[in-house]
Amino acid sequence: RINISSSTAMEVLPHDPNIVLLGSSECTVRFYDTRRQLHAGSNSVAYEWKLGVPNFRTITGLACTCNYVVVGLSNGNCIVCDQVSGMVVDSFKAQDSGVKLISPVDMKSANSDFVAIGRSGRNHNVNVWELADSPGASTPNVVISGGSDSMQCMHAYNDMIFTASSNSLGFCKAECKAATGEVTCAKFQTQRIQAQKKIQFTALRVLALHRLLITSAEDGKVRVFA
Repeated sequence: RINISSSTAMEVLPHDPNIVLLGSSECTVRFYDTRRQLHAGSNSVAYEWKLGVPNFRTITGLACTCNYVVVGLSNGNCIVCDQVSGMVVDSFKAQDSGVKLISPVDMKSANSDFVAIGRSGRNHNVNVWELADSPGASTPNVVISGGSDSMQCMHAYNDMIFTASSNSLGFCKAECKAATGEVTCAKFQTQRIQAQKKIQFTALRVLALHRLLITSAEDGKVRVFA
C-alpha cells in the first residue's frame, strides 16, 4: 500500500510497470516505485516533479508516451514534460474544462508521439495531438466526432481509440502515413448496450491478450465485451 496525501490522476510508465505516476492538487507529479514497498520503512517515492504553474492548478489527467509525460490540468491546459529529465518542453490549450480523458496513441509508422484527448462538453470529440519538444509546436492533427452522448471514459491501445458513453461504446483506428506524416482516422463506430437504465461508466481498459474490453460503472458492475 502506498500512502499519499491527495491523488487526482494516475498513470504507469510503459517501459517500467513498477513505476506509478500520481498527480496531485498541488500540481506535483510523484513517481512511486512499488518495489520499495517490499522493504519495511522505505520511502516509495522515487522522485517528484513540481510544475511551476500559476495558482497551483490541479492535475486532472496523466499520459505517458515513449518520450514524454503529458500532464492535463483543471484549466484545460496540457503540459508536455521530457520523460527522463522532467523538463517542460511545451504546453498547449486542449479545451476549456479539466483534461481528464487523455491517453497515449501508438502509431508504429509515425516518428512522433501522440496523445488522444477526449472532450465531454457540448461537442463530444476526440482530438489527436502530435507532441513536440519546442514551445508552441504541439498541434492537434485530427478531430474525431464521438457521437451525440456525453463521453465518460476513453482509452487508447496502440492505434485504436475506445470510448464509453451512456449505454454505448465507441471505437476508431488512427493511422499515420509514413511518407507524409499525415494522421487520419477511420469513421467513428458505436455499439449500443442493452440496459434498462443509463450506465454511468467510470473506467475503460483493453485486455489485449484476450481481445476483450473491460469497463467499470457506478452501479458496481464490471462489464466485459468481446
